[in-house]
Amino acid sequence: RDLFPLSSLSVKMFAAIVVCLLALTAAQAPPKVKYLATFNGAPGTTRKWRVMNDPVMGGISKSTFVIDKTHKTLNWTGIVKDVPKLQAPGFCLVENSDQYLRYPSVKGTTHLMMKVKTQNPKFLGYKVAFAAETIDPQFKSYKTNFNCTKMNEWEIIALPWDSFSNDWSAFTGDCYTKDPDGRQHHCCSPAHKNVCPKTSDLSRIQSLQLWAEGAQGDFTLEVDWIGAGNA
Repeated sequence: RDLFPLSSLSVKMFAAIVVCLLALTAAQAPPKVKYLATFNGAPGTTRKWRVMNDPVMGGISKSTFVIDKTHKTLNWTGIVKDVPKLQAPGFCLVENSDQYLRYPSVKGTTHLMMKVKTQNPKFLGYKVAFAAETIDPQFKSYKTNFNCTKMNEWEIIALPWDSFSNDWSAFTGDCYTKDPDGRQHHCCSPAHKNVCPKTSDLSRIQSLQLWAEGAQGDFTLEVDWIGAGNA
């Protein structure tokens, strides 16, 4: 005789609890990522980095970065200020400097992904870009916006490849704005497929760039990795 007999209802409740736990575990499991850039010394994904700020174009924004060898992350901090001649926010940029080398292929993925942390989630000027098969990686890159929502907590940002456009404004960094001279920029869409990343670009990435652009204020960004996957 069973010491603790289970009724039919108890069995169903137990099964429901197991299903819920499995679903919760799956939801919390990290996605499978093909790493592009890491800061842990791993061959193939460890690159050289540099900053470029808008004083090269008459601005007064500034930023610096360090590679934290203890935590194996990239730490980027700075402030975006208005460019005096334009009376509009300038930019700060951190990018890999060895742009003659290709990153590992991420062909077959649907999203660019990053594990990042910030101390200022209120800053609204974060952007990420990549370039492939170009002699002008900075201005011929595919770019999109992203936001950090948590204060000093790691979060994984997933950005569909079709959210990137190579038709972005040098004044704002955005693909939906109009320049002072009247030029209208376009985001990736069925009506503007020519500005979208091509499938072949995902196997030929030569440059990864993080931007603070189009918004004033202090910013901080700690990056654990940049990669790609199917979010």
